[in-house]
Amino acid sequence: MRSILRLLFGEEDRSDERPVLWLAMILLCGWFGALVVRAKFVFGSPEGNWVYPYFEAPGAIPFWLPVVVIGLLYGATAVSVRTIQAFSIATLTGLFITGCAVQFLIYSVYPVPVEAIIKSDYSNSFYSASSRVGAVELLSGYDKLVERLPLHARSNMPGKVLFYHFLGQFSLSPRFLAAMIMVTSNLGAFFVYGLCTRIFEDRLTGVYAFLLYILVPCKLWFFPILNTVTPVFILCCLFLFLQFFYARRGLYLWLLGVCLYVLFLFEPSPLVTGIVFLGIWWHKIRQGSSQPADAVSIIAYPVCAFLLAHAVIYACWSFNIFSAFRYILTDAVDFNVKDARPYHIWLVQNLREFLVGAGIPAMVVGALGLGRMLLEWAERRRPPGQISLGETYLLSLWATLLVLSLLGINRGEVTRLWIYLAAFFQVPAAAYCAKHRYFGGFFLLLVLTASEAAICLSRVAYVMPD
Repeated sequence: MRSILRLLFGEEDRSDERPVLWLAMILLCGWFGALVVRAKFVFGSPEGNWVYPYFEAPGAIPFWLPVVVIGLLYGATAVSVRTIQAFSIATLTGLFITGCAVQFLIYSVYPVPVEAIIKSDYSNSFYSASSRVGAVELLSGYDKLVERLPLHARSNMPGKVLFYHFLGQFSLSPRFLAAMIMVTSNLGAFFVYGLCTRIFEDRLTGVYAFLLYILVPCKLWFFPILNTVTPVFILCCLFLFLQFFYARRGLYLWLLGVCLYVLFLFEPSPLVTGIVFLGIWWHKIRQGSSQPADAVSIIAYPVCAFLLAHAVIYACWSFNIFSAFRYILTDAVDFNVKDARPYHIWLVQNLREFLVGAGIPAMVVGALGLGRMLLEWAERRRPPGQISLGETYLLSLWATLLVLSLLGINRGEVTRLWIYLAAFFQVPAAAYCAKHRYFGGFFLLLVLTASEAAICLSRVAYVMPD
């Protein structure tokens, strides 16, 4: 095992590392892109009864679009690494605006109009459900109404329909709603930046993670589906958790409990990332920055805030979030049986699909960082007990992926369903590049990620209105 790790991740000649690493990345992504263009890569599994189809003909990518996107990415990266220390707010605002512009440009190659997707009951029934049922009516009569809702609105928690009610306060235009969903999804980049400043104490890592979050391929592929908004809530929860250890104020734990309720109402599946929360807490205990007495507040405050939010909602509108969750969990389990999606097939296929959806470049660089750490332990260059908070995050993140795969609740479609986890996996790649000051390598990683997103959007029918 040690020899395998040394062969894959050894550092005998660090001077040759960068050219070899990035050349291998270019070749791998080029090979994948060629397969997609020729419709030779299978997104899904025919044996598992789910496959994303290809368009009959590749969508056109204007020759000017890659030039503009690369120029915007280079300018944003080059400026931000120089200004983030002195002008953090202005830098992040500029990155956010530039990131949104890049996303709109990349998504423009998708040949299906966003208006058709928004209004479609087949791919996005939350919009139509929000126009048929009022917010108060939905909450107060959920148990009776849920069976009459369209497919996706019926098989999800009501938070997504409520989200459309919220956006509808500003405009009912499908194009406006799609744009607001994209912008809201990108708010998660600010939380990713905050996570990096707390975990790695490095703003450069935060900038790199911010940019990678904007370009997560599976997030781009599924705009304007609301799974792209889910990462915002769970990233906010993790940021509040870390902020408690940084500021030592119980208010953050109360806010965490409220945010967890909102997440649960919107999409409960990201709660599996609690493994990351536990990993961080374990590290804080070992480090001595969290005492046993903190366990009372760390557990009790969020639980009390969650239950208080539940009590308020139940008292006002008789909505029971726990019974709603039991309904959709039963529906998800029954779906796998009815749709004939075998556990053993998707145990492997889900991992393959997630690797691609989270971005091949980011996942490869993140795996390289993990391999290096394991090699150091195997060769006893340092004991496993000497582990940083960033490495704890990395290990707990891979453990989350393993547990989620073994649970087998989601069988297929994890490109969409695990978008929240893909957001978490951008951080290790950003940390690796920032640690070794690979500006050129990081920019190449951005370009390859954007290329993967654009090529697949022009070729694969991820979201269809019918």
